[in-house]
Amino acid sequence: MATSTIDSVNTPVLRATSQRRDLYQSEFGLNAFFDRQDRIVFYGGLDAAARVVAMPRHLGVCVRSALLADRMQMPIISSLTSRWLFLTGSAPKDSALSILFGPGSRFAKNDVVLMQGVLITLPTPGCPDATWISAPSGRDRPPFNELFAC
Repeated sequence: MATSTIDSVNTPVLRATSQRRDLYQSEFGLNAFFDRQDRIVFYGGLDAAARVVAMPRHLGVCVRSALLADRMQMPIISSLTSRWLFLTGSAPKDSALSILFGPGSRFAKNDVVLMQGVLITLPTPGCPDATWISAPSGRDRPPFNELFAC
């Protein structure tokens, strides 16, 4: 983990950023930390607190509508790349995932990606790289399988 200037400098913006990171850790259970650009980030993947599924915005809008129709909230981040990142709970740790997201699968054809071991930028005060479409509410995230029931 890189050393950050955030924890050593005390200005209102930097204080707010540090408080946001602390919120992500304590309230949302994400192992959030600062990267070299002082953005709040975490690793998504198999052994992380959250699985991250990325998809194009137009598909994310449809998936979110289906989730809301089922009265299900799921944390969603919009990134600068016009992709939506869905943060889910646990998922199977077996070869089914490589088949589900592998080349030629319907998910791969629609540019839906299970992000594993990748740094995910969380919404950070003063940084436009990521914004919440739907912010988390506590540590619970809908199960991974719920995302694909849509």
